[in-house]
Amino acid sequence: MRVAREFQSRPVSSKRAFPFLLFWCAFGLALLTPVAHAQYKASIRGTITDPQNAVVPGATVTLVNTATNEKKVTTSDSAGIYTFNALPPDHFSITVEKSGFKKQSIDGVQIIPEQANALNLQLQVGDATQTVTVNGSEAATLDTENATLSGTIDSNAIQHLPSYNRDVFQLAQLAPGVLGDGS
Repeated sequence: MRVAREFQSRPVSSKRAFPFLLFWCAFGLALLTPVAHAQYKASIRGTITDPQNAVVPGATVTLVNTATNEKKVTTSDSAGIYTFNALPPDHFSITVEKSGFKKQSIDGVQIIPEQANALNLQLQVGDATQTVTVNGSEAATLDTENATLSGTIDSNAIQHLPSYNRDVFQLAQLAPGVLGDGS
């Protein structure tokens, strides 16, 4: 009983408590850091078909991030559907291969961030040694999954487009679906 009284009567100095508190705060922060990494919600999903619009199951689909050269590979299911999830907003190239069909490559595919993106592919009958290459950067990004209108005004547009008194609200009127009444 005497030991307990001595322990309770002894005050804790703030000089000794501060390093202890600092250690536990840093330890807790270190545990939470992996959870706070970027978590992407964008995805690409599509159906692979042949020239008669019949689904092509078992096709190998390769997605390559052109900025980082990261490669993901999947196979279309029995309904001809392929899916890539958790993608960063970047430019990609997609290659589809299946025996009895020409290899098809699409370069410059840009996905719409934070949502599902649809990209249906049609393979041409032929040898696997023949390749059909399509440049996706020439086509505008079209959201076929829902009816929302959106646009991005990047820093290059902000710096180089003329605006009266550098008013950002005038630049916002460049986005699709935005109307301004001049007030």
